[in-house]
Amino acid sequence: MTRHIVAIGQLPPPLNGFSFATKSMIALLSETTSVTVCNIAPAAGSPSLLRHPIKFGRVLRACLPLFRDRKHHDRICYLACEGGLGLVYTLLLVLVARLVAYSIYLHHHSFSYIDRPSLLMQAILTLGGRQLQHIFLCDIMLERFTETYGRRVRSSLISNAAYVTPQDEGTSRRTARIS
Repeated sequence: MTRHIVAIGQLPPPLNGFSFATKSMIALLSETTSVTVCNIAPAAGSPSLLRHPIKFGRVLRACLPLFRDRKHHDRICYLACEGGLGLVYTLLLVLVARLVAYSIYLHHHSFSYIDRPSLLMQAILTLGGRQLQHIFLCDIMLERFTETYGRRVRSSLISNAAYVTPQDEGTSRRTARIS
């Protein structure tokens, strides 16, 4: 029995900061650990009326590996936490992961539920319990989260800068010309 991670989040396409950071984190996790990847992004080009039904179906499908991969002794669920109403999907995934006894790492990418308290995030914290571990982008995000929800949480800090490839000092930079 080995460590296994079920990683769930929105992956490109479309490519945006959230999907890029999630993809990059999964790549890092995959370097040393067995990872099952579940993309819950709605299909690119989906009609807006079908966006949530498609996404809900993908979230339900992402629950299947949580049940299937229970055989691993040391199992982890990595969740890229969404903002706004996307917290409904995060809540469902936290509930299922807790039911099948996964350690859960919730990676925060949004200040939306930190700047304005959210009942959905409060429910996630309650369901996740003390086993829930948080990954924040910076100290400020952690401090505001703690202030907003009035509780100390188990946490780590990983800046999005960790996913940017450093440039050689000799690499020329493009400059804009004004004519």
